[in-house]
Amino acid sequence: MMYLAATRLGLPVVDWIQEFDSFPFFGSIGGMPFPANDPVGRFKTIRKTIQLMRESKTSLILFAEGKLHRPDSLLPFGRALELVASKVPDVEVIPVAIRYEQALHERPEAYLSFGCPIPLGDNLSFRARLEVAAELDRLKVMSLFDREKLEVIFEGVKDVNERLSMKAIPIGRRNRA
Repeated sequence: MMYLAATRLGLPVVDWIQEFDSFPFFGSIGGMPFPANDPVGRFKTIRKTIQLMRESKTSLILFAEGKLHRPDSLLPFGRALELVASKVPDVEVIPVAIRYEQALHERPEAYLSFGCPIPLGDNLSFRARLEVAAELDRLKVMSLFDREKLEVIFEGVKDVNERLSMKAIPIGRRNRA
């Protein structure tokens, strides 16, 4: 979802993927290996990312919590955010809220909301976490009460009920005159 949003904004991006060996095709769209049990491999990816960000204005999609977890909680952010921000001149840190809902459809819906850039400086990870939390709260309210103001960036596959409702299914008897 973040890749789709970034490409819509015209941003070249990279993303660190812990299970990269299982999904190597993500390498063609900016995925980079970030193996959990290989500090040297992670260091190489961080160094390459910083180089790309400096030289070609590539953006990093960083999931600062570091792991997937159940919704409605926000884990502490790792050190990677502050490390990368300290090494890339003129970097902008944009907080992004991502909310998934299992709503009326058989597939979940995903909502994204971009906050304002966060000034660099002390306690960047902590301040970024606070901004993401506030953005999550705003997005939750909007997805529940102001959904018509949200822009659809990808329709996805319609669920079985939506597909069937598009077809006329006659019910009853034919008139045989």
